[in-house]
Amino acid sequence: MPAPLAVTDQFPDVEALIKDMAADVEVAGERLGLERVGTRTPDDRDERYVHAQLAPGVGGVNAIGDLLVGVVYVASWAPSRVESQEITRELRRILLSYRDGGSHKGIAIHRITESSAPAPFPITDEDDRRTEGGYLIRLRPHWDKPTVYP
Repeated sequence: MPAPLAVTDQFPDVEALIKDMAADVEVAGERLGLERVGTRTPDDRDERYVHAQLAPGVGGVNAIGDLLVGVVYVASWAPSRVESQEITRELRRILLSYRDGGSHKGIAIHRITESSAPAPFPITDEDDRRTEGGYLIRLRPHWDKPTVYP
């Protein structure tokens, strides 16, 4: 069984949530799917791929414990930069549809906005097929709700 996106009485897993949303990205009529999203892109990957990584040392839980704030870096790879940009645009559309809040598979999302963090993207690969972005995400605890799986 895959790792849960959210567990009862805990905050949702930010990276897992973004990866699950990224799996719905469609390029040229083809959905990426969970097998082409992750937290790191393998060196030998030469197909469409998205990775999401929570920025270290940015955000956290607010003082009263009802809001988790984090910054997620996302990067898209494809056989061409044009395709990579298309993936990035579609992912941006999906993520920013939560700019005023909403729910993904029953997970309460307070807000997602495009952002940046006070650190460089955490990779050294200069592959120009990569396009990237940063998103500020605010999540509510998953109180009194069943565990959610991708």
